[in-house]
Amino acid sequence: MDPFNKLPVELRVQVLIHTYSRHSMLQVAQASPAMLGGYSSSRTYLTRMLVETNLDHGMMKDAMAIVLFPPWDESDTYRSMVESHLHVWAAQKMPNPIEKQNLRVIDQLDRLRSRLLLFIGDYLTKAMAVFPPREYLCLPTLSSTQAHTTFKDQIVSARFDTANLTDAEKKRLLRAFLRYELLSKILNPQNQGIVHLDWDALYKYSGQWYHPSEQEALKCVEQYLASLYGAMLAQCGDSWLPETPSSNILSPSCVTSTELLYPDTLYFNAEAYASDLGLRILANDLHFGGPIGGSVSNSITLAYLGFGLATTLVRSAISGKDGRDYLKQWFIDWYRSREERLLYYNSPLIGLVLPPELDQKEHCQEGPGMYQELSRRTSNPSSWEQEAIYRQRAWAFFDDARCYPSLSTPSHFPTLQELKMQSDAMQAAPYSSKWAHARALRRSQKWHDEQLGRFFVDQQDEEPQRLTLEMFFQPLLPWDIHERHFGELAPFWQ
Repeated sequence: MDPFNKLPVELRVQVLIHTYSRHSMLQVAQASPAMLGGYSSSRTYLTRMLVETNLDHGMMKDAMAIVLFPPWDESDTYRSMVESHLHVWAAQKMPNPIEKQNLRVIDQLDRLRSRLLLFIGDYLTKAMAVFPPREYLCLPTLSSTQAHTTFKDQIVSARFDTANLTDAEKKRLLRAFLRYELLSKILNPQNQGIVHLDWDALYKYSGQWYHPSEQEALKCVEQYLASLYGAMLAQCGDSWLPETPSSNILSPSCVTSTELLYPDTLYFNAEAYASDLGLRILANDLHFGGPIGGSVSNSITLAYLGFGLATTLVRSAISGKDGRDYLKQWFIDWYRSREERLLYYNSPLIGLVLPPELDQKEHCQEGPGMYQELSRRTSNPSSWEQEAIYRQRAWAFFDDARCYPSLSTPSHFPTLQELKMQSDAMQAAPYSSKWAHARALRRSQKWHDEQLGRFFVDQQDEEPQRLTLEMFFQPLLPWDIHERHFGELAPFWQ
C-alpha cells in the first residue's frame, strides 16, 4: 500500500519541493505511484520552485546572462549586441523570468542549473575521495539517472549527491560555477578584440568586491575544468587506474615498487597525461603545471573556454573506444595548432582584483569554515603546489569537514612541510635523475601488465581509421580546432 495515497495533492507537492533536488524528486516518484502523479501534474510548478530555491538574486542574473547570451555570428552587430547584453547584466537589470512567468526561459534555467549540479557532483566525488588522483582519472556520465563516474567504459564510483550539501554550500558552488561560465563566455576567443568593457564594473556586484574566498572558489572551478581535460587525455591513452592505497601515502614506507610516484600521489596533473600521449608540453608542467615565465598549461588554457567545449569533448570520451580514438586525434591537432599558431586565450579571471586595503591575514577571517581553517595552514603567500592540491579538494566551499575523509589523514590537505618531505624523498631516490620517466611508467597500464607477466599485442601506435571515425564522431566535436568554431557549439545544458 502506498502511504502517500492518504495525502492531498497539495501536500504531496510540498513533500517533493522539500527534497530540494530533481534527482531526489524522481527517486520519491519512482517509489510511490501517488507521488509520481503529484510530480507529473505539478512538474512546471516544481521546476519553478527548484530554480527559485537554488538561485538567489545575483545567481539568477548570472544564469540569465548565460542563457540569453547572444549567439556568435560574424555580423557587424554582434559586438554591439554583446556589449549591450553585458552592460544590462552589470547593472543588475536582467529580466526575472519567475516574475514574468516565462516558462520557456525557466525551463532553460532549470536545465542549466541541473547540468552544473551534475558537474558539481562530479567535482565533489573527486574532491572527497580517499585517494583523489584515482577519481580524477574518471569522467562523469552526462545523465541525471546514471549518476556515476567511468574510466574507459568501466563504472568506478557513484556520483556525490548534492542533496547532502547545506543550502549555503550549494549556493557557493553554483554561484562559482555560474560565474566562471559567464566570464568564460565574455572572454571567449571569438570575442577578443571586439568586446571592450569597464572590467571594474563587470567584476563588482552591487558595489561589492570579490572576497578572497570567492576568488579562490573561481580558481577551484578552473582547476576542476582543467582536470576534466586531464581525464580525457588519460582515457585516450595507455593510462592505468590505480587502487586506493591502504596506508598513508605521505609515509615513504607505503610506496611500493608499482604505485604512483610523487607528485602523482597527491595531485592529478593533466599535462602529465598529455605528455604520456606524446604531446609537447612545457617541462615545468610535468610537476604541478604551475605558471612559470608567464606561460600557462594547455589544460588550463582549455579550461578558459568554459563548460561548453568540455561537455562536447566529454560526450566523445564516454562514447566508447571509437569516440576516444577520434578525441585523441582532436587533442593532437589542437596541441599542434596551439604550438604552431602560438594561441593565446584570456583567462576568465583576468580582471579579478581584491580591495586594496585587504591584508592577506584577513583571508582566514571570512569565507566558509573549511577555508578559514585551512587558510591558517597555508603560508603567506602559499606555494603553487599547495594551492593546486587544495583546489582539487574543493577547499573554498564547505562549512565543515563532515563530507571529507578523516582529516587525520594528512594526505588530503598536506602542509608545506609535508610537501617538502615528499620532494626531498624524491631527490634522494636512486632513480631521481630519471624521475619523470619513472613516474610515466607508473601511470602506464602496459607497464603494470608487464610487471604482472601479462603481455599483449601493442595496438597503441595503430592509426585510427580517421575517415570512418569522422563520419560518426564529427557531429560531437567542433569540426575545426580553430577557436572561432567553439562559439558554434550547442548550449551545454541542452
